[in-house]
Amino acid sequence: MSTYPAYEPPVWASQAQNRLPYSPYPTHTTLIHSTAPPVPDADIYRVGIYGWRKRCLYLFILILTIIVVLNLALTIFIMSVIDFSTDGLGPLTIEDEGIRVRGKSHFDQPVHLGHLTTARDEALSIDAFGGVRIQSRNSSGHLLSHLALGPQGKAQAVCDRFEILDRDHKLLFFVDSKEIGLKLENLRILDEGGSVFEGAIQTGIIRPEADSALRLESPTRTVTVEAAQDIELSAAAGEIQLQSLLDISLLAKQGEIRLESANIFADANYQVMCRALFTLVLISNLVAIAFSASCVDGKNNLVSIVDIGDANLNIHIDNGVAATYDKSMKPSCKDGYSQVTLPGFLKLVSGTLRITAASDLMHSGQGLLTLKKDSLLVGTVCENGKSKSAFVKSEECKENIVDLLGPDFTQLLDTPGTYDLAEIEKMANLTSNIIPLKPLSVSGGLKGIVDGEWQISLNTQSNGKTVANFKIPGNEKWVYLHDG
Repeated sequence: MSTYPAYEPPVWASQAQNRLPYSPYPTHTTLIHSTAPPVPDADIYRVGIYGWRKRCLYLFILILTIIVVLNLALTIFIMSVIDFSTDGLGPLTIEDEGIRVRGKSHFDQPVHLGHLTTARDEALSIDAFGGVRIQSRNSSGHLLSHLALGPQGKAQAVCDRFEILDRDHKLLFFVDSKEIGLKLENLRILDEGGSVFEGAIQTGIIRPEADSALRLESPTRTVTVEAAQDIELSAAAGEIQLQSLLDISLLAKQGEIRLESANIFADANYQVMCRALFTLVLISNLVAIAFSASCVDGKNNLVSIVDIGDANLNIHIDNGVAATYDKSMKPSCKDGYSQVTLPGFLKLVSGTLRITAASDLMHSGQGLLTLKKDSLLVGTVCENGKSKSAFVKSEECKENIVDLLGPDFTQLLDTPGTYDLAEIEKMANLTSNIIPLKPLSVSGGLKGIVDGEWQISLNTQSNGKTVANFKIPGNEKWVYLHDG
């Protein structure tokens, strides 16, 4: 038996059988009601922003749009006012080489720059109501020099050394704390009242204007004209006058005094003057001949060497005496006294040389010279290896000790011990007591001023430390130097 219920036709099937064959309108409506309960509104999830949040969002978007529009309008206005472009801001142009400014520029604060220039056909003008100040610093930030143009009409330059160069970068004028130098072919002084010099002046020629007379005078003191070689007084179209309240002396140590003229005029005392001049010339010639002929080796060519160093130095000399010779090893004298000739030789003949420790002078020795001439025009030209004259370079004031004293004597200074220089002198096979003197450099500043009486000091150093200090001659005396 089948387990399924008997088939019953659906309700609508039975109803369809009773329906009329055709009707445009339904005859009845069937409603089917669900027994499930309805879903409340609180359980329905709505997508989106509603209510006051939606109104706040719209208000924020409106305000942001207004701000963006105002910001864009203000940016465009500022760019148009400052004339902003891809090249720069208005007259200020940014280039590969730097920044170019066209027109006038006003700076209210200090300006730091490495290079300032103008266009090729334009001039640079710096104008300030409170003055202009230009200064430079070193890598550590310390102020080295500055140039100030003050509002009071005063220009001030503060630096260690002030120099003026020409277009070829040759030095024309310099000023430092010790001296003022002019390296000019002609120095013209246009003051009608002349020039006053409180100290000495050194020059090759002094001449006035073409239509003016030259006068050298000292109202209350002495005028000294000194030269290493010749002094020439020349008046091509006039006369030379010598006026003195007291005596006028003419002295020639080695040479003659000549009066050459077609006419020589004198007053009533002409014979007395001639006798005096003849006697003066004769005495000067005899004295010059006597002095020049007197140069005995070991007597007239001796010069003293004194130790002026501290007691704790490595090298000392006691009662040192040296003999002077020329380049032919002949005794060198001047007026019967020792003369140091360059080139030449200096031989240590007596004294005691004490060397307490080796100093390695052969490899690291250096000599610092102090040179002082007995002359108001020259004076001190070197001091402890540094130049004190505008015409002498510092390189001329210091020398390698081996080149200065020779290898033999330098080797002796490197060997500790006590040496009797007189005993070394007697040994014919030893030359360690002989110091060769080199000739002066042709281009050096000492070449033209060396002839004269000098005081020489030698500070001997090894690795920058002083090991000996000598002076020639001793007792504040002078020795004559000659450029041979």
